[in-house]
Amino acid sequence: MQLFHRILGDKGPFLVILHGLFGSSDNWLTLGKTFAENGFRVVLTDLRNHGLSEHNETFDLKSIAEDLTELLSQLTKEKTFILGHSLGGKVAMQLAVTHPEMINGIIVADIGPMPYQIRHEDIVSALQSVDTSILQSRKEAEEQLSNTIPSLEIRQWLLKNLYWKEKNRLDWRFNLNVIANNLNEVIAGIESTTPSNVPALFLRGELSDYLKESDLDSIKNTFANASMQMIPHAGHWLHADNPKATLEHCLSFMELLR
Repeated sequence: MQLFHRILGDKGPFLVILHGLFGSSDNWLTLGKTFAENGFRVVLTDLRNHGLSEHNETFDLKSIAEDLTELLSQLTKEKTFILGHSLGGKVAMQLAVTHPEMINGIIVADIGPMPYQIRHEDIVSALQSVDTSILQSRKEAEEQLSNTIPSLEIRQWLLKNLYWKEKNRLDWRFNLNVIANNLNEVIAGIESTTPSNVPALFLRGELSDYLKESDLDSIKNTFANASMQMIPHAGHWLHADNPKATLEHCLSFMELLR
């Protein structure tokens, strides 16, 4: 599986940043540049079935984590930091459990190791209702999505994935049908027979219900060296809602381990 990736910075420890479901590496470009300015070699990558990475019929946490294992093996023999948001956080945890020897520490943004209920069915249905074969513009897609996705912010974020596949033919960069058919696979719990000793920082959005402070005890059943920090005035997309606090907590955590 070939993963599209770009590297920012030319010195310091590697930091791989993993986006969430229906996202892409572009979502972290601004913060990625800031991490690079603070002495990290930042790897921004698109997960399989997203962005510019290859599409594949298999879409589960273990397969996605193995993609990252291959990429890391190509990039460095040193231990690496992994920062993942939502789905990317699940992948970071899976990688830390299966290949702890490759990981210096993980930062998990607003998701936990426990299984979750499917939350994106409305977005999936809305995306599937858009007939990309007859779209003439992004504006048309935005108008169609506005009927089912009331949030302008979420619509604009999703529309970043539209591209001109051919002249006069728009399409989604993500593999919509495969993702839709495997949502239950990527919200599954992280399985581990014994707690991992990989240092793990969990960031939770103050306004999000994905993680609660009370979840830390159960998280430590999977990650013995886990800690948690709250990002104020932030929802699930905490890196967009409060990038300053997100950056500060990430840097503090990694500086102790580098």
